[in-house]
Amino acid sequence: MRTSTQIILAIVLTLGLAVFCGCGENKDNNPETFKLSVDSLDITGEVDDAEVAEVDVNGEKWTVTDKKFSGTVDTTGKDKVEIQAKDASGNTGIKTIEIK
Repeated sequence: MRTSTQIILAIVLTLGLAVFCGCGENKDNNPETFKLSVDSLDITGEVDDAEVAEVDVNGEKWTVTDKKFSGTVDTTGKDKVEIQAKDASGNTGIKTIEIK
C-alpha cells in the first residue's frame, strides 16, 4: 500500500519580467549588482500513480495525462509554488518549491 503520491518535477525558468544590471563605471572596484526578476515558471512533472487525474498547482487544477503534467505558473509576488496530488485512496503528495 502506498502512503503518499510522489511528484517528480523538472522546472524551467521562464524569464518573464526583466534583468536589470548596473553597467556604469565602477570606481570602487566592487562587483556590480543586478536584480533578476522572474514572473513565471514553466513546470513539467510526473506522478507515480496512473489513477491521479489532476494536480493542484498554487490553487489551479492541471490535468494529468499518462502520469505527466505541465503548464506555466504565475510567480509574481509569490514566495513559493505548491503542487499537490491525491490518489484514489486519498493519499496526498505535496511538493513545495521556494522562490527566493
